Amino acid sequence: MTTRELLENANLAALGLLDGDEHAAYERALGKAPEAVREHILREQARWSGGGELLPAVDAPEHLRERVMDAVRGAIVDDEIAQSAGGFDAGAFGARRGVSPLWRGGALGLLCGVVALSGVLFFVRSAEKESDRRIASMSSLESLNQVIGHRFVKDVVFDASTQKVVFTPVGSFAGEVVLYSNDQWAESRAVMNNMPMLGTGERYALVQLDAAGEFAGEIGTFDGSVQMNSIGVEKVERGTQVALVVAGVGRAATAERLLMVARVV
Repeated sequence: MTTRELLENANLAALGLLDGDEHAAYERALGKAPEAVREHILREQARWSGGGELLPAVDAPEHLRERVMDAVRGAIVDDEIAQSAGGFDAGAFGARRGVSPLWRGGALGLLCGVVALSGVLFFVRSAEKESDRRIASMSSLESLNQVIGHRFVKDVVFDASTQKVVFTPVGSFAGEVVLYSNDQWAESRAVMNNMPMLGTGERYALVQLDAAGEFAGEIGTFDGSVQMNSIGVEKVERGTQVALVVAGVGRAATAERLLMVARVV
């Protein structure tokens, strides 16, 4: 391994960009190098490692290794290595390039800028994700306000006395219905979601059932819709069984076409 390659691998090792085999090969080559060259390489590596706390704590991009190698190759000053070696065989460790110290400093500064920019981009992406999450949360709350109504949202979310009753499908019905009740409300609130469209002249109705499971009165009605929606319904006593049925528009509801059932607790 030439002096140039030793210095390249020392800087890559300081940045943690060598895999296991590459790092072992670098350690073996460093151990065989003359004392003066080895000390110079270790000083350079320590200088790079000492600046690690100034870099962002991010995972190195796949292309960073190539950028490091290009920058280091363009920045190495073999004259300084040769002088430090004190007669060390320059032919075995690479030719002299005579690169300006100003160019070396600029190249390494550019490398640090690339790594720092990677950290900034990582931070920006994280901030964008957090912003998207907050916007989605605000949109969900606004949707809840629109569906249930502003006056009910606080009680539904925070009041422990608010009762939630989930309807159970009869058969393979795919819609969803939840009934919310609170002693401080003048009426209960039914929330529907994913309700299949009905045929012409049909409607959904929420009804009470008696002990025998027969129709005992209608408490609310709405049209079929695939969108989430809610309606105010008559309050029913605790222990009352309620159901979702299909009824004809302009006709009294019955319990013949039963879709979902629930019991108010």
